[in-house]
Amino acid sequence: MMFKSSCPFKLMRGNLMIAAVILIVIVGFLATTVATMAIVGLTSASRQMDSAKAFYIAKGGLERGIYAVTSQALPCSSVTGNVNLTNISFGGGQFTVTGIGYSPSVPATLSAGITAASTVIPMSTLAGYAPMGRVRIDSESLNYAGTSTSCGGPAFCLTGARRGVEGSTAAVHALGAVVFQNQCTLTSQGAVSNLASPLAKRSVETDAIPVQVGWIVGNASGGETILGWNGSTWIRFGPYAGIPNVSLNGVSVVSSTDAWAVGNNSGGALMIRWNGTTWARVLGVGLPNQNLNDVFCVNSAVCFAVGNSGTIIQWNGSTWANSPKTGSITFTLNRLTCTSATSCWAVGNASGGETIVVWNGSTWTRSGPYASIANVSLNGVSCASPNDCWIVGNSATFAHWNGTTWSGFAVGPDITPTNMNDVFCTASNNCWGVGNTKTGDALITFWNGTSWARVTPLAASVTTQNLFRVTCAAANNCWSVGVARAMNFFAGSAWTGITPDGSVPNTTLNSVTLLNSGDVTWQVRMWREIFS
Repeated sequence: MMFKSSCPFKLMRGNLMIAAVILIVIVGFLATTVATMAIVGLTSASRQMDSAKAFYIAKGGLERGIYAVTSQALPCSSVTGNVNLTNISFGGGQFTVTGIGYSPSVPATLSAGITAASTVIPMSTLAGYAPMGRVRIDSESLNYAGTSTSCGGPAFCLTGARRGVEGSTAAVHALGAVVFQNQCTLTSQGAVSNLASPLAKRSVETDAIPVQVGWIVGNASGGETILGWNGSTWIRFGPYAGIPNVSLNGVSVVSSTDAWAVGNNSGGALMIRWNGTTWARVLGVGLPNQNLNDVFCVNSAVCFAVGNSGTIIQWNGSTWANSPKTGSITFTLNRLTCTSATSCWAVGNASGGETIVVWNGSTWTRSGPYASIANVSLNGVSCASPNDCWIVGNSATFAHWNGTTWSGFAVGPDITPTNMNDVFCTASNNCWGVGNTKTGDALITFWNGTSWARVTPLAASVTTQNLFRVTCAAANNCWSVGVARAMNFFAGSAWTGITPDGSVPNTTLNSVTLLNSGDVTWQVRMWREIFS
């Protein structure tokens, strides 16, 4: 009997089972792989979304920082740690903004001359300068991409310069030209969902460059005393050939490239002008040979200066000439201020009553006398508006203009045994007065809209010297100056004494001016992302 074997079928069935198992394994592997890839893809997409979100949070923080610095007058040095810019919840995450200011206390100079096409700027030093940003040389502004200590000749240089920015013109600059920088670099970190343990974090930064200008003038000391604000400190300018070695008494700023100062006569009335590069003397037509005590500019084409023997002169944009006067104005005028080209006040030493004169756009006339104002020398005048002005003077004299008349204003016993030398108002409820006590100590007073009060106690750092002048760029940015190079700064909460730069001589500082914060031009360079 013959039997057919079933082994081949069994073998085939076994092979099929093995193949099926292998197929199942492969399918399972593929499924796992696909699932894993899907999960990875989803995770990657989620991370990309978080990263993009962090980027926009960082940009939002940067915009907040730019606004705080440019519109709210927040100093660059106060950005880092500011409660409104640190760990701020925003858009499902957090941002923190920090700031670094670059304003070299001793500016570098060009270590070699450059042409209008030079892109490498040779520097005497890089100390205090930003790794990238903007500088100003003479009247030209330029951006640079980096710095180097391997410049193929000079030891230090700025590289990748883009010339003639901010509306300026690329020009030739000589060896020794000063290279100014006043820059605030803002960095914003954004994170999802918080900065402490972020799911994603991005950083962006920008450079905010303020064209903030301030000047101080004073008594001569080894040459004229002119101090300029470089963004972090006051430094001495000059001496300049052609400017006599006499006291400068008043200064007024129009823009970063236009300011005037006046002083004691020297071969005629002394007026000097800043053109963005240098200070130089400007002569007038038929002016009296008198000391000039103050100057005020409404704009580049309208300035007035006052001085001894009733001197009032006027700048019309091209020349200085005597300003029209009605009646007898022959007494010394100490200060003036204007609210427009057709509305100015000047005050001076007593002469048969208090000395107040007013400009109506065509002539100067004497105002008063007013029975309620003491017959004393008046030393300062400032207006918050055309109908809201203050005058201060000797023997704690205060007087207020309400748009119709001047009236004496009584102050408390904490102020009465003093002489007031100057006043400055930023608003109807925000005015500062400075002067000295009978013993010569510093005096600072404040008007809150209701009453004047002496600021006491003053910080230990505040000078005890007689203060001659006070000015403000904003309510939280004020300076006062006086005897023995006295400088005090108010940042919004208290006055602080400032130690002057070593270049500042130990002499009396007579006047200070700042470009109003509302007039300060800010150039914000395009933001850039920081990769780390």
